[in-house]
Amino acid sequence: WSVLNLSPARRVDLLTLRNGVFVDLGTLPLPAGNYSQVRLVLADNAGGQAPFANQLDLADGSEVELKTPSAQQSGLKLNVQMSIQPGQLGELVLDFDPCRSVVKAGNSGRYNLKPVIQAYVNPTNDIEGYTQPGAVVSAQQGGVALKSTTADTDGKFVLWPVDTGTYDLVITGAGLANAVLAGVQVGTGENIVSAAATPLLPPPGADFRQVLGTVTMASPIDAELRALQQVGTYPGSATPLWIEAARTLADAELGTYAFSLPTAAPQQAFWQPGVTSYAFTAVGDQAGLYTIEARAAGFDQPKYLDVSLKLGDAPAANFAFP
Repeated sequence: WSVLNLSPARRVDLLTLRNGVFVDLGTLPLPAGNYSQVRLVLADNAGGQAPFANQLDLADGSEVELKTPSAQQSGLKLNVQMSIQPGQLGELVLDFDPCRSVVKAGNSGRYNLKPVIQAYVNPTNDIEGYTQPGAVVSAQQGGVALKSTTADTDGKFVLWPVDTGTYDLVITGAGLANAVLAGVQVGTGENIVSAAATPLLPPPGADFRQVLGTVTMASPIDAELRALQQVGTYPGSATPLWIEAARTLADAELGTYAFSLPTAAPQQAFWQPGVTSYAFTAVGDQAGLYTIEARAAGFDQPKYLDVSLKLGDAPAANFAFP
């Protein structure tokens, strides 16, 4: 092993690292050759008092220890395919998704780290644009969100790094109908889909419904829930255009989860080369219709819900795994 030792340990606020912002952990000389694994070793939560080396800051201002038992011993293991050439600099970017990495553990007040980290070698590509400030923007393929961010106070968003390819750009958020700019082709470098003067603005979706449920399985509970919605079809084909409208983790002890989903008709637009101004079109026959999908230990279960029919109620989608 070659070790990049940060002494003292570097404390990083992960929620500040979005829209192209990153923190440089340093450089390390390596012999030329091929490398296949990186381990990110977290500092020990010693002392038992805040501030902890690894912690979660809750909305009420309290500081909670983030449990990281396995990560403290051998490190978070990331498989990479990185070739270091003689006399050249290689760049490795670790993209840590905090919203998918923290799991509540019942009523104990504990939170566990379930790290979701992607490794990129020598990244150069991004997707840039403008939308409503505070909206969540994600790059998706086949209804799976691969990267997401929250638009800043000016509405600007940057999804970086992303691989070359074709993506569906999904916009969700409080007070908004779900919207998708489909078929965005990402090439090398900056890929700009909208300008400050012509932001991607989904129409309001004032009515939201809470979807509640429970996942039952052998302890410990390790399940991910996704809310999927069909937004018409791709142009010139009968292929359904699915988007991931929300994603969450089931409580590690109780198995409970919750979504807040708009009842408004989802919106679609289709990407065109060189265009930075789009108008969304409503897909009325899909208003309030969702598929709630639960994944756990190699199992995948869907349940279909029409949240617009549950006025004042909380629709339930419960799942049971072997």
